[in-house]
Amino acid sequence: MTTPAPDPDPRFPDRPTHPDFAELSEAVRANDMLADEHGQDGLLDRIREFVDVDSLEYIALHRSLIGAAELSRLGEPVNLPAALQASIIDGFVLGAAFERARGADK
Repeated sequence: MTTPAPDPDPRFPDRPTHPDFAELSEAVRANDMLADEHGQDGLLDRIREFVDVDSLEYIALHRSLIGAAELSRLGEPVNLPAALQASIIDGFVLGAAFERARGADK
């Protein structure tokens, strides 16, 4: 399902108007609503629709540890918004690649 591209909003001049932005925003809103209505159990049920939770938690933990070790090695102060942004982008790309690989196996 393709969500129509949002109209430009003068309050957010840098907000993309690409249809991908609308799709991503809708997915974020759905996750947030699920968390608000059903808490962690609801989110875990949603995760289970896509992947084994233990596998995902293991990967997430070790990706985080590697990232923290790299920042420590560099001696750089942590820019939390940038680190979180990088984590979300990394997770998105990993998820898309996982789905593509899984689809090729089916």
